[in-house]
This record gives sequence, structure tokens and C-alpha cells, in this order.
Amino acid sequence: MTPKKFASPDYEEFDLVGKVKKCVWQVWDYDVIGTNTDLYSGSYKGQVSSIAVHFSGAGILLDATGERRAITTYSVQHQAMVAKADNVVLERLSKVRGTAIDYNDYTKYRVSVSKLLAQDAYFEYRYNAQGDLITMVYRDKDEPRHFTITYRYDTQGNWVERIRAETGVQEPIQKIIREITYY
Repeated sequence: MTPKKFASPDYEEFDLVGKVKKCVWQVWDYDVIGTNTDLYSGSYKGQVSSIAVHFSGAGILLDATGERRAITTYSVQHQAMVAKADNVVLERLSKVRGTAIDYNDYTKYRVSVSKLLAQDAYFEYRYNAQGDLITMVYRDKDEPRHFTITYRYDTQGNWVERIRAETGVQEPIQKIIREITYY
């Protein structure tokens, strides 16, 4: 396996090879359920993120913008979870030359306390010829969980689609589609 050669640290941060001008991607996370940030007090299944990054001809990150929305939101009515049609904006972010600005568009907040419980667990990884992760096994005290990652590449060698799934589960955990524009 030959490691990827990135033209700049900014390209490396976004896993991009070649002279990339712009990269726009959509990320669907299907396995996110509930309030993983404990900020939005409703419940939701899955989230979709839209991200756009622009680079100079020298491979320097000029700006990045993003937005994260719930795929399906729920409310509790008469002790039952009821799907709502609106896709709640969970977060917006903008980054220009190293300065990040986060916009939280929702107004319902909860305060919670999280505790990390230590346990013995480890991961096993396998990579393809391009240096991208293709299988991951998570082992802890329970049965191991096996994950596969499949890719579709463009002519420059950048992946333009990545799907992560757990073995034995029909719906993917995550799907990412990238549209890449080159200089």
C-alpha cells in the first residue's frame, strides 16, 4: 500500500489529492438517534450535513461552510413519538482562515452531565490500495461489531462516494457524496 501524497496540510485534513479548487459534500448519518449533543430537546433520527470548502491554487483552505439538519424529527404527543415534517437545523458553521464561527439555530437547550465509563475495547483496521479504510472491527466485552466501508473514486483518485455499513444491518450507517472541482 502506498500512502497518499497530499499537496498541502489543508488537502490532507479533508483527504483530497490533486489540485482541488472546491469540494462540496453531503453526509447522511443514519445511526444518530436522539440528542447526542444534548442541546436540542426534541428527538431525531439521523442527520444530514452539507459542507463546502474552497482552496487557493497553492492548496490553502480559504473558507469552509456547513450546516447540519435532522433527517426526521419527532415530538412527544400523548406519550408517543410522532414524526414531524420539518428538518430542524441543528448547527451551522463557517470557517475563514482558521477562525471558526458556530451558529446554533435551535433555542431549546438542556443541561446534562456525561460520565465516561472506562472499558476494555479495541479496533482492528484494514485499508485498500489507495490507503482508505475498508473494514473495521470493534471488539469489547460483547460480540464484535464488523463495519465495511465502500468507495467510488474519480479520475484524480479522490473518493466521491463513501458508504459505511455494519455487517448484517440493511440500512447504511453513513453515506457521503463529494463533488470535487479541480484547477
